[in-house]
Amino acid sequence: LRGNAHNYCRGADALMTRARFDAMLLASLVCALAPHDGASFGTSVATTCLAGALVAGALVAKAMGGDEENPSRAAARGTVLDDCLCVVGSTNPCKINAVREVVASYGARVQIKACASPSGVPDQPMGLAVTARGAKNRAEHAYASAMFAAQRQTNGTARREYEKTVAFGIESGLFALDGAVENDTSRKRLFDVCVVACYDGSRDEDGKPAHGLGLSCAFEIPPAAVRAVLDDGMDLSQASNAAGLSDDVDIGKNEGLISVLTRRRVTRQEYTVQAIQMALASFEHPQWYAPGGSKPTTRAAEDPVDDGRGRAP
Repeated sequence: LRGNAHNYCRGADALMTRARFDAMLLASLVCALAPHDGASFGTSVATTCLAGALVAGALVAKAMGGDEENPSRAAARGTVLDDCLCVVGSTNPCKINAVREVVASYGARVQIKACASPSGVPDQPMGLAVTARGAKNRAEHAYASAMFAAQRQTNGTARREYEKTVAFGIESGLFALDGAVENDTSRKRLFDVCVVACYDGSRDEDGKPAHGLGLSCAFEIPPAAVRAVLDDGMDLSQASNAAGLSDDVDIGKNEGLISVLTRRRVTRQEYTVQAIQMALASFEHPQWYAPGGSKPTTRAAEDPVDDGRGRAP
């Protein structure tokens, strides 16, 4: 019950923090143990139901009344993606669902669309720079596609259904911890990482597209798969099958190799969510990321937004 509720608290961020749910769950459990202190079974059932009603009431109150307990959390929610069209530069369901999961936490009016977007890099990107370039290319293509579609729908006028458009380019690639990939693959240690680029049409001071960039956790690829990638030119999904790590030919669209290696403790969608969240950090605080950006205020530094577990990150 606690695990499922925590997933709900994460998805419906505006309703309840995990800490508050834990406190209410603890209260209901204490009520359920009341018979051991001499209370009647009927009293125990009644008080447990009352605790459950308090939980439901808190959810409804927060849904209707906002977040009075943490004003800074309420103020921050929905400001980045409010009234936004989010475009995913891929038709991969894992990537689309990861974007859905992240934007749902903003509680804003958001529409999500997906379009196939070329990465402009090899099918198996090697190195962080190449992987990041693939993510940027996907984001820019998705943004341009959304703008073109909007112009066609409005007969070329500038009117848009949503206030802004944010495109997400998502690219997974491999990098060597000890430097560039060399011909000797016998002792090469490769790590997989997801890079996300967020693009809203902004330009930097040189007139180039300005992206928010984020990375996921990285995990090491087993040597047999490394050899298949480097010696046989396979992508990671193909290499995972060839090395006997998985028989799922669409592993990259499903749980991912990371799920196999961690025994489903971390899925590909979850590690993609990490990268999306990190990429949006610069959208949350654009003044801090601009050239010569402003110094964080004392209040911002001392009173960060609640992380959903009843404490600041």
